[in-house]
Amino acid sequence: EILARIIREGDPQPPIHYWLLWGWARLTGDAEFAMRAWSALLSLALVPLMYQVGRKLWREEVGLLAAGLTAIHPQQIWLAQDVRNMYQLALIALLVATLILPKLIHHEGAKTRRSTKKIFYWLGYVACGAFATYSHYYALFPLIAHGAYVFSPSPDGALRQGRGLGGGAGWLAAGLAIAALVAPWAVVILPVYSRGQLADPGSLPFTQYAAAVLGDLTAGPAFPEQTKLLIAAAFILVSLISLVSLPPRLLVYLSTCLLIPFLGIYAITATRSTFNSFYYVFAFPAAYLLAAGGLHTLYKKFPPLGATAIVIGLTVFAVGLNNQYTNSQYSKTRGMREVAAHLAEAAQPGDLYLANFPDPVQVYYLRNLDLSYHMLPGEPNDHPDAELSQL
Repeated sequence: EILARIIREGDPQPPIHYWLLWGWARLTGDAEFAMRAWSALLSLALVPLMYQVGRKLWREEVGLLAAGLTAIHPQQIWLAQDVRNMYQLALIALLVATLILPKLIHHEGAKTRRSTKKIFYWLGYVACGAFATYSHYYALFPLIAHGAYVFSPSPDGALRQGRGLGGGAGWLAAGLAIAALVAPWAVVILPVYSRGQLADPGSLPFTQYAAAVLGDLTAGPAFPEQTKLLIAAAFILVSLISLVSLPPRLLVYLSTCLLIPFLGIYAITATRSTFNSFYYVFAFPAAYLLAAGGLHTLYKKFPPLGATAIVIGLTVFAVGLNNQYTNSQYSKTRGMREVAAHLAEAAQPGDLYLANFPDPVQVYYLRNLDLSYHMLPGEPNDHPDAELSQL
């Protein structure tokens, strides 16, 4: 049924999120706390994963700071409270794949043991890549960026090549395996999208796009736009300080992790008008690692400046979180709790609820009310007067 609805309605998301959310709701019920809790639990898993990625790719202190950023950043908490958890599912799989990647391409140990391990790592990488892509299509961008790590020069100047499942050959074979696993779904859903989601060109100016994605990535969603730009500038400045201690190979990889989704998502807006700034969340691991590296370098070389930067960052995040929780302008419910409470008291028998936007939030908050729910217009080109005459 879930697959059939995605195909019939042209839903923009792949199926894993819906399957898991359906199972979670069957287990815990559909109360608001329960529905949001699944995303919160998944978001908690991102914190230790960020620590491990930072520790293994760079150094332990950077991993700790990156994990701290993940735990308190307003954008991460915003997503952790969202019932939609396809972003966390994809990010968890991508971070695990990033941890597996060095093991996949490095040679170690005796031949037999190495061969067994390589197969295990290869299968793990393929499973994570397929799971991430079936969670959200934009997971393809970080997977492509893994190529920058695989084919960039190692510290001794050599490229990571290898035979069989080792080196670049192993990564390329894994990519082909992921593509093969995703292909059946792509064959089914791409024709649907070509008539719907990808047949509605957007016209988002590049500067507006850049300001939106960088603002949310660095400041979170609960600030005015001009304030976001100031915070983004400070965030970028701190990140640039990390260049002092950043290994060249890691610089290439993290830069690619930022650039590929940045350009790829904007390119998609040319054929798809629907856009949300949090789509760029797939670049957050690279952005947080660079910021963490900058803070670590600043604190190590100039402790007072480093401590000041950390305190300012904590203050900014505290203000952002306060806005999220106390300012109705940034409410995640869009006032629907209050609407539902008012209708529960004031609705009369035979009343209709007319919606002019297909927002599932409205359906959820009105689900227990004895109201007839109707969309106007029911289809994009329908005339509402004709539909009203039939109600």
